[in-house]
Amino acid sequence: MTDQPTPEEQAKVIGNRIGLLLHTASLPDDVKQAFVSLIPDMTPEQIDMLIAILEKNVAGAPEIEAREFVKSIELANDAYTKERKDLEAQTMAELDEVEDILNQLEQ
Repeated sequence: MTDQPTPEEQAKVIGNRIGLLLHTASLPDDVKQAFVSLIPDMTPEQIDMLIAILEKNVAGAPEIEAREFVKSIELANDAYTKERKDLEAQTMAELDEVEDILNQLEQ
């Protein structure tokens, strides 16, 4: 007996791979569903092309997510810095008021 997978086993592996790629892909659900409905009519070459397209989509997703994550961190840092400066200014103004009150009491 050979170690070659049967056509049914190959189809199952390809189906599982496409399912995983579709699940992971950053595509709208209606686009994913359209791909699923087209698969039964696709040639093996078209299925290979679909897999390649989905792999590129999935491979690019972490890079895009990383850029978006960095951008969100930068925005959060900017907001934090602005709030900190505003609070420092408010605190200094309140300290100046306290100092003025103390100076008036000393006179």
